[in-house]
Amino acid sequence: MIHKIKKNLYLIITSAVFGLSVIFAAAIFISLEVEGELNRTSVGFIYLGDKNENQYGSILNTEINKWKSQAKYTVYFQEYMYELNMSYFDFDQSRTLSLLKINTNNRAYFNLTTANQLLLEQAMRHNFSDLIMDAFDFDQFLLDVRTDMQVLYILKEYQLEKYLSSDMKTSIIDVSQVTNLNVLDVNLISEHAAEIVIPKNARFSLLQALSTQSLTNLQLSIIASGIQGVVGKSSMSGFAYEQNRVLPVWGVHGQNVRILQVNKYDFTFFNHLNYDLTITIEKIDDQTLEFKLIGYPFVTQYDVIEVELMVIPYPTLIYQNNEIVTHPDVEIIDSETETLYRLRVQEGVNGFVIYFYREVTKLHEETISYRIYDEQYLPTPEIYYEYLVVKEDA
Repeated sequence: MIHKIKKNLYLIITSAVFGLSVIFAAAIFISLEVEGELNRTSVGFIYLGDKNENQYGSILNTEINKWKSQAKYTVYFQEYMYELNMSYFDFDQSRTLSLLKINTNNRAYFNLTTANQLLLEQAMRHNFSDLIMDAFDFDQFLLDVRTDMQVLYILKEYQLEKYLSSDMKTSIIDVSQVTNLNVLDVNLISEHAAEIVIPKNARFSLLQALSTQSLTNLQLSIIASGIQGVVGKSSMSGFAYEQNRVLPVWGVHGQNVRILQVNKYDFTFFNHLNYDLTITIEKIDDQTLEFKLIGYPFVTQYDVIEVELMVIPYPTLIYQNNEIVTHPDVEIIDSETETLYRLRVQEGVNGFVIYFYREVTKLHEETISYRIYDEQYLPTPEIYYEYLVVKEDA
């Protein structure tokens, strides 16, 4: 009986001690939790939890100034960029503190005066041109910038085209035509390749772009040549292709690409822009196709100049042919010992090499030029038929 009472007393004491331990642990946990909540107050990356509230203002001013000296907010468009001048934005300490919540990661607020907003807009017009900025949604851009500044991001990048009107994306950059075509080729090309996308930040391949279409080598060559005619006056680079050594009846210098699918003769170039471009192909008449390059207008001015830098002299070939004796145009060269009958059956034409240079005039800069591709045309030999008769009396 006494043993049973001792056992029960032991259980009671043990339970009491355990209960007190639980209560004590809970009290400690709650105390630490409250302590932790009080210590998690911040504005962006600026920690305020271990500071007195009367220090918040001076701490924020000091840290915000440091942040503004390090922050880089950059706008990109084509090959142009502009880094925002962070001094245009004034830290609104009063609003930031009035909206401050304890144990929360709060936002920092900034003001942009009308004068500073005008300076910012003028700077961007200088960097990206009036043409682009006239279609720019400046209000939405400022809203996004100030939202990012509230979080105190150190680095932010903005693609300017995101804020341009949708009409700007469908601007006609350049137009070219290919004519003297067969009506069947015109119809098939305009039907199966009416629109071709040049993907952003990638190397364009004509064979890849039209891999699902059943087009002949000739039709693909026509398409490639038309595209070549409109991408020269752009920032496209790294052209790789084969040319027709004899200019087709539909071809012109600078629009002469030869496609052979089996041999992997392709037409490729690189689009370094952060957005797609589009080629449209439209039937003008039964012999003519019109090619258009569609996209945002270029800030830089591009032009293409062709320069014939090398002449390849034609050879003269002579073949014996006694049938020319009676030809009305035969040339007779007579001497005391022999008579030479000579007839030119093909006129010689010199070959040549054309270098194509792109002239580039960036905004507020001098024009520079560089070679983008070249074409070589073989000479046409001059051909004579001759027949020599030796005089017997000589």
